[in-house]
Amino acid sequence: MSRRLGIRFLRFTTLRYFKRGVSLFSIVGIGVGVMALIAVLSIMDGFQSGFIESILDIDSYHIRVNDIKSNSELKSIIEKIMDIRGVVSVIPFTENKAIANSVSSQSRGVIVRGVPIDVCNRDLSFKDRLKMVRGSFDISSTSNIVVGSELADMLDIDVGDRIVLVSLSGSSKNGLLPVRKNYTVSGIFKTGYYDIDLNWSFVSLKAADLFFWGGKEENLTLGIKIRNRFDDRGIVERIKAIPGVAKGDVISWRVYNHAFFNALLMEKVMMYLLLSLIFVVVGFNIYHSMRRLVYEKIEDIAILRSFGTLPGTIQRIFILEGFFTGIVGSFWGVLAGFFVSVNINEVFSFFESLANFVLAVLGLALSIFNRNFAESHFSIFSPVYFYLMRVPVKIYFVETLSIVLFAVLTSLLAAFFASRDINKIKPAVILRNR
Repeated sequence: MSRRLGIRFLRFTTLRYFKRGVSLFSIVGIGVGVMALIAVLSIMDGFQSGFIESILDIDSYHIRVNDIKSNSELKSIIEKIMDIRGVVSVIPFTENKAIANSVSSQSRGVIVRGVPIDVCNRDLSFKDRLKMVRGSFDISSTSNIVVGSELADMLDIDVGDRIVLVSLSGSSKNGLLPVRKNYTVSGIFKTGYYDIDLNWSFVSLKAADLFFWGGKEENLTLGIKIRNRFDDRGIVERIKAIPGVAKGDVISWRVYNHAFFNALLMEKVMMYLLLSLIFVVVGFNIYHSMRRLVYEKIEDIAILRSFGTLPGTIQRIFILEGFFTGIVGSFWGVLAGFFVSVNINEVFSFFESLANFVLAVLGLALSIFNRNFAESHFSIFSPVYFYLMRVPVKIYFVETLSIVLFAVLTSLLAAFFASRDINKIKPAVILRNR
């Protein structure tokens, strides 16, 4: 049998068996598994990406250079870092802790970060991530402060209100002394990351030095943003080579946030493994479907063997059928997964409307029998319990491709093990007994 004829024979026979003998449940099972994995991972990626970007854009930056003295060399160091290819911005800042008291006698421990007054112009990603809900990011005065939305709600303050920061100052010769200062709230921001919105506030670098150090300039930390955060290793090495920068003081985002990011990665891997069990179940279904098909077609197999067709060639027919099962199931699973992911908020809105309609009908039915029914509005992601208004979604091509490959591989393996008995079939015995 020539190579071309052999390929045509395999294609014709495989498609013939695929149309007649394939299990619909196998295709649906593969599709459901692919759809579930794509939808769940895209939503998880959306949440995790929001957390990561908020942390990197506002808190840790991509690279940090610690303990930089605020002297004549500072400007030169910043300029040399900005000259490195891939660096987008360099922001000097300080970070301290204090207790915030409002006029309504509410108190809360806060992180007070001192930043340049033009930080929003120098760091555009910071500006985009820090959404001002009221007021503006105005720290031009040493008595102005910008606070998070959750912190403002907890302290019961608004733009124009005054708060008192209390901390310990080390400027006195007698040691640490408590200091208090009144600040005016010039703006209230929201990042979408609850911890930052609840605990953070911003003042100018000068205001931070005056409050925490009595006007004495504190050592600064340089927050560096780069174009691609995964190019941090090479840039870190170049920063370490700059005079005036200690090698041990340069920290990448991978090191600074490794515990948090490793927890997110472990969460994602465990979710992937758990949902992949769907493919294990579907694989067993394909395996048993193929074994049943082999015994149903045992006469056809015997005839093919009697005409000289090799067992391996016949086995490839069933393996290709498993391959087509995986491809067809993955195809509609990817389409369904993309549809659900992109329209997940609309899907939730539909189920919310359906649930509220059922509740309304139930209330009307009970009212006919003079039964009281407490009306309530059902919301899947109620702002009372969840810190979001819409579900974020982010789809990665590599993850989608890995899901499809895993689904197809499961089908191939199931078909391979199910068709191994073909080698045991003896054509003469089968045809004589039939």
